Amino acid sequence: MTSDSKPIGLEQKYLKLAGLMILYLLGYLIISKFTSYLYFNKMGNLMFAGKQLNANIPLYHLFLDAFLLPFFVLVFAIFKHKNLFTAMNFGKVNLKTVGIIAILTFFTSLFTSAFMKMPWSETFFPNVSMLLNTRLLAQHPLQFIIWWPLHCAIWREMLFRGIIYNEFKPAMPLSLAVIMQGLMQGFLFFLFTQFDLVFYGLLGSVIFALVYTWCNSLWASIIAQLMLEGFLFIWKSTNYAIFTDTFAPIILGCSMVLILFSLLYLKEYRESANHTTNSSTGKKVSNAKSSTVNA
Repeated sequence: MTSDSKPIGLEQKYLKLAGLMILYLLGYLIISKFTSYLYFNKMGNLMFAGKQLNANIPLYHLFLDAFLLPFFVLVFAIFKHKNLFTAMNFGKVNLKTVGIIAILTFFTSLFTSAFMKMPWSETFFPNVSMLLNTRLLAQHPLQFIIWWPLHCAIWREMLFRGIIYNEFKPAMPLSLAVIMQGLMQGFLFFLFTQFDLVFYGLLGSVIFALVYTWCNSLWASIIAQLMLEGFLFIWKSTNYAIFTDTFAPIILGCSMVLILFSLLYLKEYRESANHTTNSSTGKKVSNAKSSTVNA
């Protein structure tokens, strides 16, 4: 009985995961299709603002997000009987953690900028530079200030770490869950039609998933997104002055190593902080029991 019931439980778990992923995918794609038609075909034909709307892809991101958020809130309420925002775990993040994340994202921004300046990058990853330099980072500063936290940081982290990653994490090994949520980000954003962007997105999503996991807070990965895009916007504003043909390869190699060291330090610090917290909690419980016995 016991040996038979265990596989059934696993089977039900994976069926439930597959069902939710299909629901998320279908909902996302249907809403994307509807909002794309509404934004580009209807609003895009307006006499005065149509041309500007058609050319403004980042603004479309915000338009799409306004429809996607209620959908996911509804899915969580109906199928999971949970509050979406509670399930995502918006835990506290201390100042030292923020400092480590700032260092990590600074090195990541150096790596990304140097990566785009490498001669082979234009050949093998042409869409990465196009996406960042001619679309996302080329926005008017006022629009960027709105798009940057709302879409890039908060909604992206809510969707891929708070929702999708949290579905994969209990059902499979951590390493596989990290890869799967990265592939889902590549599919939903780029439909696997631009493999260089899928690869670039996967690398970034792995870092954000690890930050979210080790810090046990969605605020941590949101802060990481904010800082990374902020640093990239600064490098773009300087026209990548320090990323010359001579220094770009050096910056690329050094930043790659420093990203790994920063991630390992963040992991070690968070494990140490969690151990200290658990030890303090254990001592308080032990002291409380002793006081009760003595009383």
